[in-house]
Amino acid sequence: MKIEIKELTSTSTEMTIIVPAEQAKKDYDLILKKMSKFVVIPGFRKGKAPLSMIERNYKDYAREEFFEKKLSEYYNDALKEKDVHPINEAKPIDIQWQKGNELKATFSFEVMPEIKIEKYKDLDITFQPIEFQDSMIEETMEKYQYELANWIDAETADTGDEIKAKFKFLDEEGNVSKTVQRTFFLGDNSYCDEFNKKLEKAKPKDEIKTILFDKEPESANNELGKDIVGREFLIEVETVKTMDLPEINDEFAKDLEYDNLEKLQKDIEQQIRSNIEKTNKENKKKAIFSKLIAENPFDLPKTIIENYANQKAKEIAPKYQIKPEEIIHLMKESAETDLKNFYVTQELIKQLAIKVEDQDREDVIKEAAANLKMDIDEYKKMYQSQINNENFDYAVQEKKLFDFLEKNNNFVKETKKDESEKDEEK
Repeated sequence: MKIEIKELTSTSTEMTIIVPAEQAKKDYDLILKKMSKFVVIPGFRKGKAPLSMIERNYKDYAREEFFEKKLSEYYNDALKEKDVHPINEAKPIDIQWQKGNELKATFSFEVMPEIKIEKYKDLDITFQPIEFQDSMIEETMEKYQYELANWIDAETADTGDEIKAKFKFLDEEGNVSKTVQRTFFLGDNSYCDEFNKKLEKAKPKDEIKTILFDKEPESANNELGKDIVGREFLIEVETVKTMDLPEINDEFAKDLEYDNLEKLQKDIEQQIRSNIEKTNKENKKKAIFSKLIAENPFDLPKTIIENYANQKAKEIAPKYQIKPEEIIHLMKESAETDLKNFYVTQELIKQLAIKVEDQDREDVIKEAAANLKMDIDEYKKMYQSQINNENFDYAVQEKKLFDFLEKNNNFVKETKKDESEKDEEK
């Protein structure tokens, strides 16, 4: 058997198998002999009919059986001989054979490319860390303010107030033909500027004539009907409520279960700094791997990407009550990034011969326990099964690799040139 392999791309391969005419005929005749045991030819006992007659009566079936049974054998033998390892199920894309001639079959399949990571040190990696600012504490305090706020009746409407009103449809004579009820926030709604301006200073029981839209809305409500651009409505204000924000003081802190305002502010600062540290670490890791992939480009087989994207879609879809096939196309880019990061990690762990020592495990456990504010022994007891799992050692290897890459590369802040180049790409 002759085998020809043609690499179309780093991930796509064609393999052509040429089986000598004598071998192909021999294998075909064996198929006919097996068929003779169960086919019935008039005038002959089962299994006694001549092969030539069986072939004449069942030629198309015999040919299909021959391809079905023998092509997979030829294919697998060729893979073993050439030490080729497809990552998907291959099917013949071209078969040429007539009895008495050699058989020629071409298979197309995908293979994993050879991944070489040669540039991984002394790289200039763009990374802009998030820096703590006092305003972050103020923003968090304001968020808590809104969470503890009460809605109280207001005499007149102002921006941000909640208004409950009746929207009255007017016919050509100006009479009310239909009424729907709506609740909205003044200045923060889908209606036009004219609508919001006319309702400023409105009081309960006021009736104000105004249009809702001065251009086609992105998503018109069915109850408002068609042709609503420029159409006038009569708005009857029922209630106006404004947000009563609590004063930020010790009482405010106690409502959030803190002894006083100072302790609340210190805890907020600690949480913000902790979150910034985690976010910066994750963003730095993303920046490193993005640079590694850019400096050491490689392609992945479409089959692997599609399978992983499908897996991610199946995990996410139930949360949004949709079908996986509706979002799988959205998953492919992130799936490819995740997979490339994984293969880069594996390759570098192998290249750098990163081993896991007992002290490495202890360091990771200590850090994890500190993050959860737990005693180390308590952490070990609670997470014993995870610690003893082989995935734990892989996580330790990942951490050691990240530490190595962080120490052996240069991190530079994003420049204006970088930003303009991004705009050009967009």
